[in-house]
Order: sequence, then structure tokens, then C-alpha cells
Amino acid sequence: MWILIFLILAYSVFLFVVLVKMIMENGSPSKSLAWMLFILFVPIIGLVFYFFLGKNYRKAKIFQIKRTKDYDIYEKHIEHHFDHFDQHHLLETPSIRKKSRLVKLLMKNSKALLSDGNQVKILNDGIETFDAIFEDLKKAKRYIHIQFYILEDGKLLDKMLEILSQKIKKGVVVRIIYDSVGSWGLTKGFIEKAKNAGVQIYPFMPVRFGKYANKINYRNHRKIVVVDGIIGFTGGLNVSDKYMKDGDPMDDWRDTHLRIEGNAASSLQMVFLSDWYFVSGEYLFQKEDFFPIDIKGGVPIQIVTSGPDSNYSNIKQEYFSLITNAEQYIYIWTPYFVPGENIMFSLKTAALSGVDVRIILPNDSDSNLLKWSTRSYLEELLQAGVKIYFYKKGFMHSKVLIADDLVASVGTANVDERSFDNNFEVNAMIYNEEICQELKAQFYKDQADSEPVLYHAFILRPSMERFKESTAKLMSPLL
Repeated sequence: MWILIFLILAYSVFLFVVLVKMIMENGSPSKSLAWMLFILFVPIIGLVFYFFLGKNYRKAKIFQIKRTKDYDIYEKHIEHHFDHFDQHHLLETPSIRKKSRLVKLLMKNSKALLSDGNQVKILNDGIETFDAIFEDLKKAKRYIHIQFYILEDGKLLDKMLEILSQKIKKGVVVRIIYDSVGSWGLTKGFIEKAKNAGVQIYPFMPVRFGKYANKINYRNHRKIVVVDGIIGFTGGLNVSDKYMKDGDPMDDWRDTHLRIEGNAASSLQMVFLSDWYFVSGEYLFQKEDFFPIDIKGGVPIQIVTSGPDSNYSNIKQEYFSLITNAEQYIYIWTPYFVPGENIMFSLKTAALSGVDVRIILPNDSDSNLLKWSTRSYLEELLQAGVKIYFYKKGFMHSKVLIADDLVASVGTANVDERSFDNNFEVNAMIYNEEICQELKAQFYKDQADSEPVLYHAFILRPSMERFKESTAKLMSPLL
């Protein structure tokens, strides 16, 4: 009996200390309140989840190793461009001139260099994407850098390793980073096979028990391929057989990726090298790896990054600026939609002011909690005039925003708080009318394969669905 009383008292004291520390962290009120309720109503289990997923160790301390001397030089280079932006030759480009505030924002918060001399190809599914990637891998002469959230055993990964093995025999250096949580199912057999072939391969922040167990909360969601520093790929696709069509149209994953040739590939290279230094401790930075060469013309691009090591929510600010500054339209694809108050406010404000706001979402989700959380936001948006569509021809996984035929964002970040605050992400900001129109044409095609969500029908949904939505929304800060 006395032992039970002692345990209850000890747990109560421990719980009190945890709640006080949570308050003192001065984080998001909604997130803190959600965790408090979860811990209070689900004792012990709530605490375990909090220490794995909710506790916010000092990010600067965890990621301090990513700072390097060359990165400081790179930052000073960006600051020079920012201070002298009114003299930038790209201001002659209409899209840059009209979106100059956005360009400067991304220079300041994400240290995103604006470069031209780029050629861009849009890739709209797994077959297109990996055909293009494999073709360029075969042409590599010096090195191949690969980074994915998910590497999954299967035919696609085996084919990639076969190509990489052949290139290594010809003297090409191959480096791979995979996220240890996203690639949880990657077998030791594949890793050993890759190492035996000569691949240098590292996991990003392997999850172990102990005081750093909360690292499960900070994941590297980036997808990057760089070949010889001049060709780069980024977008929404991972290395998994599920991205390759198998004959059943409902199993198709609709996604968007980019092939970039030119100066912006060196910016992707800089992102990879920073993450490589973090996971391996190997210093590979050289000025020529991430300072653009003097090539004029082509497509202007900024490579935008965000993550727990950022001072600001860079991509959240990117999306907020895109939405609030849109004058004609803003079209959005996203598989996961938990926007938070600021993005919700910007979407409603844009729609109410006459901007054509459209969002394509998956008809279903691979997570019930995310599905109902997403739907909890839709009534407000529909009431404000936002047009919403559920994609029916497979699973919508693209992460794309386009505005006014002037600027498009294609990358890895979803419109959700986890992408904004917890994940390492990378987007390509493209300032080009032709690319925007090509993406817009694809949006209309996907819209035709989607079912519109009608306000007057949606408000008549069953009470049980409303209850699921409200419960999921209450828990959404925990996601």
C-alpha cells in the first residue's frame, strides 16, 4: 500500500516538473496545451510519447556541427546579394521584379541564392523521374550524391545500386544519405551490399534510446540527387517500388519531381554537403561546389531549405508570402494538409479578396489521424471561397504551389506544421512563366481527375465525421 502511495506521489511530482518545464519552454501555446491534455488524460503513455516526439531540446546545440567556415563565407555572399539586390541583373525579368520581396525574404531567412543559367524539366510520375535520374547517373564522371527520406528494398533500389556499382568501378565516388526513420524498413543486407560495392552510405540521425531519443522528431525529409555538381534532382518522390505503376490505376502515386541543370544544382550540392558533414564528419566543401558560375539566361531559381537548425520557419514564410502576395491565383497540391492558424488565415484572406485559390488533396490518406485533421479545416476554407478537390486517380503526393504564372515552388515540404517546424526540407522556387504554365496545365489535368468538395454538401456530413474531425484537430499539434 505504502509503495503504491509513494509511486503515485513520485509520479505526480515528476509530472508537475515536466509540465512546468513545458511552460517555461515558451513554445506554441496550442501545441503545449495539446501535449498537456494528452499527458493528463493518458498518464504514463502520454509522457512516453512526449519524451519521444514532443520534447524540444535546444536545436542549436544538436545541429551546431552543421556550421562550417565555408558556409559562413556563403552566407556573407548571400548578404552581399541582398544588400545590392536593386542592382541585380535579374530584376529585368518580370517575374523577379514583381516577386522581388519574396526573393529577398528567401535570401534573408533561408540564405537562398538567386541564380540563373538553369534548365528545368518537370517530371510527373515515378517512371519519368527515375528514368531521368538513372540516365544521368550513367553519365556521371566524378561523383554522385544521393539523399532520400525513404530508401525501400525492391526492384527500383536494386536497379539504382546496380548502376552505382558500375560507376564506382569506373572511379566515380558515390555518397548516400538516408533518413533512419523514413527508411526504417531498409534491410541491413542492402546496406552491406552497398558498402561492399564501394558506396559511402550514412543514416541521418539514427534513433537510439536514451537522452537523444527525441531525435525521432527531427527527420530529414529532403530528396536530392546531384551528379557532378551540374545536374540536380529534387521533388516529392522517394526510392520505392510503390512509385512505379503496376497496372492498377488506384495504386498510382501522383507526384512531381524536377530535373535541374545549371547553377541551382550547385545550391542543391551545398545542401547535400551540409547534411553529409553532419552525418559523416567529412568536410567536402569547396567554393566551386556551391558558388554559381557566370552563366546568364535560362530559368531563375532559388533553392530554399528549412529545418530545426533554421532561425525561422523558412518554408512556412515562403508559403505564407506566396499566398498573401498572389493577385490572380494560387494553386496548391499537397498530400498532407495541417496548415495551422497563419496559413489558414492567409488562404481565407486571399480567397475573400478575389484570388482564385484551389487545393488538390488526396481522396484518402495513409493516416486516419491526418485524414480527419485535414478535413477539419475544409469547412472554413470552403465558406471563404477556396476551391478544394479530392484526387481520385491514385494517391496525390505532389508538393507544389504556383502563383500568377510568375513563380512556382516544387519540393519536399507539405502544407503542414511538421514540415514547417520539425523536418529538414528543400524546395525549388522557380521564377518562370513557361514553367508555371506547364505546371498549371498539369493542375487542370489533375483537377479533372478529382472530385470537387462542395460547401453545401460538405456541411451536411454526418455528426460522427464532425466528431472525428474535431478530435483529430485537437490532436493535430502533436503530429
